[in-house]
Amino acid sequence: MAHRFSRASRASRGFTLIEVMMALTVLTIGLLGVVALQATTISSNKSAQQFTVANAAARTWLQRLRRDANRWTMATGASASDLTKTAWLFEVSSASNVWIRPNASSLEGLASPAFDLSGNDVLLSDGAGQLNNVVYCTHMKLRTIYTDSLIRAEVRVFFKKRTLADAVKYGTYGMTATGLCMSPRGTETTIGLDQLNFHWVYAAAAIQRPDT
Repeated sequence: MAHRFSRASRASRGFTLIEVMMALTVLTIGLLGVVALQATTISSNKSAQQFTVANAAARTWLQRLRRDANRWTMATGASASDLTKTAWLFEVSSASNVWIRPNASSLEGLASPAFDLSGNDVLLSDGAGQLNNVVYCTHMKLRTIYTDSLIRAEVRVFFKKRTLADAVKYGTYGMTATGLCMSPRGTETTIGLDQLNFHWVYAAAAIQRPDT
């Protein structure tokens, strides 16, 4: 009888403080792992979204250049095609095979090299309040493949990495807090070499004169 009472007494004493602390430690480690996994997942999703929007922006600009080709015509009686009526393709003659930022054009007034977080155009003529929303910027490179009939167009879209490896460089490009896409023309090549501060997305297409 006494033997049974002793075993029941030990069983009813419950957990010791050390056992409780060990259980809490294991639980805490597990919860921290879940939190870290969730943070990594959120970060990965955000990066994937940014690359998706950047790809969409690049495709948008290729579509604009294809549409611009409709203004590329062979002038009556002329020996060469007329690119002067285009919004952007005309630059192949002065900036062939060089990265440049496409300028705004009165022919397509709402087209901009700058995009916000959702991939909407942000006009560079807008005030600082709107330029603060610029997340992506576009460069283009044009090269003649066949004179008067075919141009190779390359487009690249870049956006800042979350942590700039060298924040000082950001200023040397002529960029400001409100000017991701406001750097002076001529700095595009230098910016393109900076893989530490920016992510890049590239796209290319052949642009053909429609009447060939």
